[in-house]
Amino acid sequence: PHPRSYGSFPRYLGHYVREKKILSMAEAIRRITSLPCNHFSIADRGVVQNGKFADLVILDPQTVIDQATFTAPHQYPKGILSVMVNGRMVIQNGRHSGQKAGRILRRA
Repeated sequence: PHPRSYGSFPRYLGHYVREKKILSMAEAIRRITSLPCNHFSIADRGVVQNGKFADLVILDPQTVIDQATFTAPHQYPKGILSVMVNGRMVIQNGRHSGQKAGRILRRA
């Protein structure tokens, strides 16, 4: 598999936002959350708001970066502390919980 399977967004945030300063962290987060949800008409996601699904990522903006390579593609990124999908914790303190909380999304 391609290394970006595990590291697309951490690469975007660490390399292009933090290191190269091409855009702000706030704009980058908008582009990977609410912007695609609006574009693809995915309701109830993409923003932190009452009544919306709890899909949240807690990250350290000073350390977030991809670690996967072509020779070792299954490497979790650095700087991702916790991930909540549909209100269920799937990564906590950098470790996968074994939870499978995802589901197929349909257009509204």
